[in-house]
Amino acid sequence: MPYSKWGAKTCCLCEDGHFARTGVCIGCDAGMCRTYFHVTCAQREGLLSEAHSEEVDQADPFYAHCKMHTDKMHLRRRRRNWLSLQLRIKQRQLEYQQVGYSDTPEQLRMRRKLAKYRTKYLNHKTLRNPPWVPTQKMPRLLTTSASAVRKLMLKAELMGIDTQSLEIQEADVAALVDIHKKWHIQPAFSVEFIGYYLDRNNRLSSMKRGLEELLDANSQLQDEQQALRQKYDQYKAGWDPDAIGFRHVWDSPAKGYPHIPRSSFSLEDTPTSMPFRPCQVP
Repeated sequence: MPYSKWGAKTCCLCEDGHFARTGVCIGCDAGMCRTYFHVTCAQREGLLSEAHSEEVDQADPFYAHCKMHTDKMHLRRRRRNWLSLQLRIKQRQLEYQQVGYSDTPEQLRMRRKLAKYRTKYLNHKTLRNPPWVPTQKMPRLLTTSASAVRKLMLKAELMGIDTQSLEIQEADVAALVDIHKKWHIQPAFSVEFIGYYLDRNNRLSSMKRGLEELLDANSQLQDEQQALRQKYDQYKAGWDPDAIGFRHVWDSPAKGYPHIPRSSFSLEDTPTSMPFRPCQVP
C-alpha cells in the first residue's frame, strides 16, 4: 500500500474525529460519489455488500456504497447482523472468563484444531517466497496511524491534559479565523457570535468613516466642478462674437488692428488653396 494513501481522505463515519484521518479510506462505488469511509466503519454501518452469484468470478466481488446509495432495508439488515455479531463476541468473552470453561471438551478440540492449522500455516510459510519489503522506509505522519493516536491520547490522559478543553479552544480559534467572511449569524451565547458581533461593529465603524470620506470628497469635487463651470461660462461669454463685438472688429480692422489692412485677408490665401511646389532633395 503506498504511503500517499494513508490519511489522504477523511472518513465520514468515524465516531471519534481523531481517527477520521487515520488508515486508508475507500470510496463509494456509486458513480461520481465523493464519499469516503473506512472498511470497518462501513461494516459497522452496514454499507458493505457482496456480489451476486453471477458476479462472483469478478476480480473484486465486494462493493461499498454510502448511505445515500444503499437500500434502506438492506442497510438495516446488515446493521442488525453486525450488532448481533458484536453481542455474540461479548458473550463469548464473558464465557471465557468463567472458571473451568477452557477445560471443556469443546475448547480442547478447538485448541487441537488451532494448533494443527497453525503448524500447517508455518510450514507453508517457510516454503513460500518471502514478500517484498521496501529497502528504505518512507516517512508518514503520526496522525495517520490509529495506534499512534491512541498512545498519544493515553499519554495526554496520564499527564493530566484536558484534551476536550483544548479541542474546544481550537474550534473557537478556527471559528474566529474567517469571522469577517460570515454574515447574519444567529444570536447565541457562543464565541462565534461574540466574535461576529465585535467584528460587525468594527466593520460598521469603518464603513461610516469610509462614507464620510467619500461624502467629503464628493463635496470637494462638486465645488471644483462648480468653479470650473463658472470659468467655462466666463470664457464662453468672452469668446462670443456678439458679446464682445468680434464681428464689429472684423468689419473695421483698422480700429481693432490698425497695422493689418483689410485687403490682406482672403480665403484664397489659405494653405489649402496654395499651389503644390515639390521640393528637390540634393
